[in-house]
Amino acid sequence: MHKAICYVSTASPGIAKEEVENLLVKSQLKNNDAGITGLLLYSGGNFLQIIEGSENLIDQLYKKIRLDRRHFNLIQIFERTASKDSYKKYESDFISENMNFNSHKIQHYIEHLQMLDSETRQAVKNILASFIKL
Repeated sequence: MHKAICYVSTASPGIAKEEVENLLVKSQLKNNDAGITGLLLYSGGNFLQIIEGSENLIDQLYKKIRLDRRHFNLIQIFERTASKDSYKKYESDFISENMNFNSHKIQHYIEHLQMLDSETRQAVKNILASFIKL
């Protein structure tokens, strides 16, 4: 059975931009290698992540995520079972004010929402709006 979890969290004080960028790259590589799909975004001191995959893998990964000291105030948006993954792969990105001028990337993240069921899509869209100022 497949499982999906979405959460937002706040980066720990003092975390360097380079550490965040390293986290984004490593998580993308590791999750793609493990067969986990989804999305990890960082903007303005906050993370938004959606992880999907086999229930066992997602449960193990989410346990590690909850214990990670690089963030706090973790708020789970949803946890659901799924018959298949909504995403084709795992992606990560550092969103900045300059992102508002990159309409191609913004559209790419908006298109990811279309893969979700309507209730989940609206919840994630509301959160994502604060990241990319839809």
